[in-house]
Amino acid sequence: MEIVNGQSSAITNFEAMRLLQQIKNRENKRPKHQKQKLHNLNNIVFEGLKYLKSTPAAHQTEESIKECIEALRPFGLTTSETMQLINTRPTTQVDIEVMIEESEERLPSEEQVDALITAVTSTLPERFIPKGKKKNVKKDMEEPLKTLNIKEEEYLYFGD
Repeated sequence: MEIVNGQSSAITNFEAMRLLQQIKNRENKRPKHQKQKLHNLNNIVFEGLKYLKSTPAAHQTEESIKECIEALRPFGLTTSETMQLINTRPTTQVDIEVMIEESEERLPSEEQVDALITAVTSTLPERFIPKGKKKNVKKDMEEPLKTLNIKEEEYLYFGD
């Protein structure tokens, strides 16, 4: 095994998805006989993109992530905690308790936890997932779905 890049860092799911998409685009430009040699790479890219498109990363933008990082800065979170919040877009206090180490001491009041949840949910977009993954559509989302010309049969709401 060879070390390709001695300097590495963790990346968000959005960055991983963007990287896999770039690899996919590059591989699609290759001649067919070269693609067959990279069958394992193509499988990894396909499965990685398939998974990441089912996560909040599919609806995030570079700008929304930057906004979220700035909104989370006052909470004194570690880099890994910030990344986990970006990757999962938590919406409940239980989510926060699981993701933030010693959350009871670091965020002692419910108001602080709610402020953290609001910082995440107000900067990162909600996500929609294909029908069949979730059974019920929230009533308050029916009008926005109609406004966006999204039929209830095509996509269902998943979020708060």
